[in-house]
Amino acid sequence: MIKKLFNISMLCVICINFGVIVDAEEVEYTYVDEGSKRPDGPCPHYLGNHKAYNLGMAKIAGDGLNYVYGCYYCECGYFILCFGYPETGGPISYYAFQDDVKMIGCFGGIMLFELLDGVNIRYTSNNYISGTTFYDTNSYGTVITCGDLYCMLNN
Repeated sequence: MIKKLFNISMLCVICINFGVIVDAEEVEYTYVDEGSKRPDGPCPHYLGNHKAYNLGMAKIAGDGLNYVYGCYYCECGYFILCFGYPETGGPISYYAFQDDVKMIGCFGGIMLFELLDGVNIRYTSNNYISGTTFYDTNSYGTVITCGDLYCMLNN
């Protein structure tokens, strides 16, 4: 019985991954040549650049990519989801601002978001967003869990 369930679950994973490969070519995104302007002003907490710490993995329903994003969060509440790794100097790649998405829950420690109607995923090959400094998870002093973020965004 356990072996049969394992085989069925592996078949589901293979089917889901195959579907991702097929859908990935139909993605609509907004290309940004330079570091994009963030949707809000200077950080009210740090009185300057936002300090965006990687809190962990996130998925965006409706992005057409089925990528796993990093969720970068600042103490003031500002956050950005991006596929790249800007905290190490790598490109941001596909990304979405907090005003582009709605958090719909958590599953296994992964934050789940959905794109708002009429919003496309953004793209940049740059490693910066104007007014935002990216940091790795390990340098973040306060631990915020997926559930904490969900409660903060839905109150």
